[in-house]
Amino acid sequence: MVTEKRKGMKASVVLAAMVVVIAAALVPAVTATVNLDITPDTGIAGERAAYMVDVATGEYDCVIVNVTMPPGFGAIAPTTGDFGGQWGDSPLIATAYLYGVNPASLGDPLLATVKFTANKNNPTTKMNVSISDGGAPANFIISVDYNPGGETYVGPANVRGMNISGHVTLPTETRNGYLNATIEPPTGTDIKIDGVKIVFGKFVQNPTEEGLYLFTASATPCGGGNLESGTATIHIRGPAPLPALTPIGLIALVGLLSVVLVGATVRRKK
Repeated sequence: MVTEKRKGMKASVVLAAMVVVIAAALVPAVTATVNLDITPDTGIAGERAAYMVDVATGEYDCVIVNVTMPPGFGAIAPTTGDFGGQWGDSPLIATAYLYGVNPASLGDPLLATVKFTANKNNPTTKMNVSISDGGAPANFIISVDYNPGGETYVGPANVRGMNISGHVTLPTETRNGYLNATIEPPTGTDIKIDGVKIVFGKFVQNPTEEGLYLFTASATPCGGGNLESGTATIHIRGPAPLPALTPIGLIALVGLLSVVLVGATVRRKK
């Protein structure tokens, strides 16, 4: 009896182990993902547009975010006409919002804001940058290249212990463009980065050809590690065609023009 009981226990243990192994194989591994949202104010081909680029990542102590822009998109350099007169404000090229978790301010996910405005003295080659984490902003001027394939560097800048740097390579008609940002919170604060949103003013040139355009975003720990990525597709379309004139519509148009012509003739005779 004792032997049979032990055999039954062994069989039960083996069966339980097999169930655990099978269940683990069937349950998919949970991995962090990057959610990318691209929203233009107009998707018309060749038009000047404003864009919102939202990259939501998992929580990182220090993160490198990269957004790949497809060929065909371009940048529009601001001109003096964009300033709205001698005393007008500098046009806002873009604003970047850095989000995360700050133990010292759990109710506010906004960690820092980076504003890019056109430089009034040299709007086509210089840009004003203002970085703020709620206190007094850090302000400086950078060189900018709005040409296809042009490169622009931001920082590295340190704002009360937060290190921020960026690099933009604009796309051409045949090559991708890239937007890279490295964000490192102040050491010893336990702040985590979990997203970046960039709102571009109407200084983006849509591609001239209709089609679906694929954007890719990725996030990587600064010290190395797994790369997580996500994609977003936007549809660039041609302008809406003019409505076709039906025979009835043509007759109505001719009749309307005849009435207008007769009325004008009568007034001249009077």
